[in-house]
Amino acid sequence: MALIAIDPGKATGVAEFSGSTRPLPSRDANQREGDLVRATVCDEEQCLIFIENVTPLRFLNRHDLSLHGDCIIEIPQVYPGQQQRGDQNDLIKLAVMVGRYADRATACGFRVTLFKPREWKGQLPKDVCWRRVRETLTPLELDNLEKLPKSKAHNMHDAIGLGTWFQKRWR
Repeated sequence: MALIAIDPGKATGVAEFSGSTRPLPSRDANQREGDLVRATVCDEEQCLIFIENVTPLRFLNRHDLSLHGDCIIEIPQVYPGQQQRGDQNDLIKLAVMVGRYADRATACGFRVTLFKPREWKGQLPKDVCWRRVRETLTPLELDNLEKLPKSKAHNMHDAIGLGTWFQKRWR
């Protein structure tokens, strides 16, 4: 079954992990189910299209209404006073965005699960978290990563981290 992991934000990180529901756009015949197929960052509308593009055609045609995968989304978390960063009103925008992603994924036949950042990565600094995640990726998966500027790459890294954590590749 397919897996989509989403880290919402101004530049939303998305990662697709392979499943048995559609052919893989892989250059390597050795790709296994569960492998990272693609990851990138996109805006809100592009993310909604990304979710639809992972959906099998047979589901969109309503011939098969069974669940065909998981969509996991990081949900914003409110922190106590001293730990807050940035404008807390931005969390409202993020929560609405998460709702749109969850609604689209549900409509496309995904089982949606929401996770707070502390549930999946604890308090690990971003660079430490990404090092741990990279260690779990195969050479083929690393080749599938889009080359992005550091300012946007961390969103993609978090989506990959969330997905690999959900697959129990690391803790």
